[in-house]
Amino acid sequence: MATKNKAVEEQAKLGYDLPADIAAEVSGFKNEQLRFPPYWTADVGKKFYAMMVDVDTRDPEFHRFVLQALHPIPCATGGKNAKEDVVVENGDFFSMSVYAALPLDRYIGMKVLIEVTGTQDVGQPQEMYVFSLKISEQDKLLLTQERKDRVQKAMAAYRESKKLQAANGGAPVAQGKIEDKPAASQAVPFG
Repeated sequence: MATKNKAVEEQAKLGYDLPADIAAEVSGFKNEQLRFPPYWTADVGKKFYAMMVDVDTRDPEFHRFVLQALHPIPCATGGKNAKEDVVVENGDFFSMSVYAALPLDRYIGMKVLIEVTGTQDVGQPQEMYVFSLKISEQDKLLLTQERKDRVQKAMAAYRESKKLQAANGGAPVAQGKIEDKPAASQAVPFG
């Protein structure tokens, strides 16, 4: 029995120590950020330059934007009562609250320069922050084209719905087709 227990003890150590060849291979590995990213808080005059990465919706009551820092950015970790100031380094992730006046979800994958330029009274207990958002000329051209493409698709869908409605005697059409009739592009001679 003693031999078996010793073998079990040796196997258990494997969970704590790596074989020498693997330990050498991973010795230069860098730590990855695994916790919730530190958070940036808005205040008049504060600014940062970062790449918009994602919208974290895991908590349905509190969505947040996730960004990748492009320079060191002062942030914080912990809750309101246990706040700890930290600096997020270039390349690391940080989060910020979703603000109605800052639609960052439209800029995923783009580098953004954000500045809090002031506040505005909106009839609520807390004033609303006013932001400035700048993007590169190249990203602006890309964004403009994407918006044009979305408008064209929306207009095409609208026109198709009007054709279907006309083919249905003016009555609204559900789910893009008329019951017992072919699609509008086939039913309307001017389509």
